[in-house]
Amino acid sequence: FLKYNKEYCIEHFVDRKTAKEDVEFYEQILKDFAPISDDLYVFFHAINNGYCFFTYSYFHNCKDHFTTDYSMSFLKNELLKHDELIQRLLSFYFHSLSAEEMDACLSSNVKLFEVIKASDYSDTEKSRLYEFFTDPVPYIQKLQYELVEKEAQLAGYYEKNYALIFDAYNRLTVDILIDQLKPIKDYSFLKKDSMQLYLSFCLLNKECINFVPLDDGGIGILGVRYLDGIQDMQSTDTTIRLEGFGTALSEESRIRMLDLMMENGEITCKDLERIFSFSGSTAYHHLTILLKHGVIKTRNEGKTIFYSVNGKHFEAVIKSLRKYTI
Repeated sequence: FLKYNKEYCIEHFVDRKTAKEDVEFYEQILKDFAPISDDLYVFFHAINNGYCFFTYSYFHNCKDHFTTDYSMSFLKNELLKHDELIQRLLSFYFHSLSAEEMDACLSSNVKLFEVIKASDYSDTEKSRLYEFFTDPVPYIQKLQYELVEKEAQLAGYYEKNYALIFDAYNRLTVDILIDQLKPIKDYSFLKKDSMQLYLSFCLLNKECINFVPLDDGGIGILGVRYLDGIQDMQSTDTTIRLEGFGTALSEESRIRMLDLMMENGEITCKDLERIFSFSGSTAYHHLTILLKHGVIKTRNEGKTIFYSVNGKHFEAVIKSLRKYTI
């Protein structure tokens, strides 16, 4: 995922307080796990909702296997079902297709290529999809080979850095974890005798906090620096009122103001008066609405207030909107 979505990872997973260190960490991961074949693009490239095919289809949709037979052997067997994989990939990239349209695309490359051509995907994305669907099997075989290679590399990486996992594990109990996760979600139900928590630690996505609910408990995947992730979430209001967000962006002038902030990093009320010929009261009115709904943030320098886009708020809005994408 990092190979094909480096900018996305830096934007969404880098802690601003340790940005330089985190970027260097990602750069080193790419070196440690190189080479990664360019042929894996369609499997791991993230589309506009932030998901990539592989984790969506073989992680999020496989939770029933996590506490039983989910392993590299299970994964290999799943990937041997070529027809199912091809259908899943088509459904992932073109989830709005009807059952009849799906069957037509699977039966005819002419129809499939028409769908790809008419899509909103970039030229690069279209080109990669054309290449894959022209002859899918070699790409699937390459995926299987690369996963075996990365499994061996990952085992060595974890062995080398196991002290980090051991330390995180020793500092954790269910009670402590539930208390730490309160700002995100109430997991106190895990204290019940009938509930089981299956926990894994992640070295690569160090601030990862991912929970998958099960009938008898849950699966937890925590980065070894997950506490930093919790603190980051605490400092951001993730309770998004979409109607408030819509109100903030319903005026064209306010969108132009956001564009100006993105272009310059920060602006002042005086900048708005000068650039947009606003009166002082008009500029202040627009800024107040944007601030009220969390769209922008402020920084004081003496008596001057600087305004900038609140990127964390937009990230939270994106997460809130994802439930409507698939």
